Amino acid sequence: MSSPSILTVSSDMAMSVEQAQAETLEFVPSVKRGDRIMYDSVNPYAIPRDAKVVAGYFDGGSYSWSEEQFRMFEHAEHLHIDRTANRADDCGVLDIENGTVGPGVAREWCESRRKLYGDHARRILYCNLSTWPAVRQAVAGLSGHKYWIANPTGYLHGLSGAVAVQCQWPSIGSPGQYDVSLVTGDI
Repeated sequence: MSSPSILTVSSDMAMSVEQAQAETLEFVPSVKRGDRIMYDSVNPYAIPRDAKVVAGYFDGGSYSWSEEQFRMFEHAEHLHIDRTANRADDCGVLDIENGTVGPGVAREWCESRRKLYGDHARRILYCNLSTWPAVRQAVAGLSGHKYWIANPTGYLHGLSGAVAVQCQWPSIGSPGQYDVSLVTGDI
């Protein structure tokens, strides 16, 4: 299965641009050399096997991937996602999307990761564009964390201040039963 097409700009992105500008964020509607595509899904078998970056839940919940399922992507970088804020020991990504944990737990989770693994431990906060301001406020004064923002416009794009943007969902632009993110920074 091939990767989704790179950027096609359309008027469908107007709301996303307005939201980004309202938050004093720069909407980055281009894909540059070095950017990577990341796939995530509750079903790892749906993700293309040649993926370079994959993310999956690893928190013991109903949609958690097993180690064996992560190993299906032997040449990919793996991101383990925690939806509960109780797996800072095993997961470098905290899911703060609507319906998971709230922004208020982000600070404690980031501090737990840093205490366990040091200042260079992966600490990625994954949230919706609409909740990003609350997440930023919750971790104000901390350093070393990064942001992965869900902003499903259907088109690959970045946002200043985020290392990754989830741009496509199965119902919005994704060619398969997985989500597609543009990774524009070090994760």
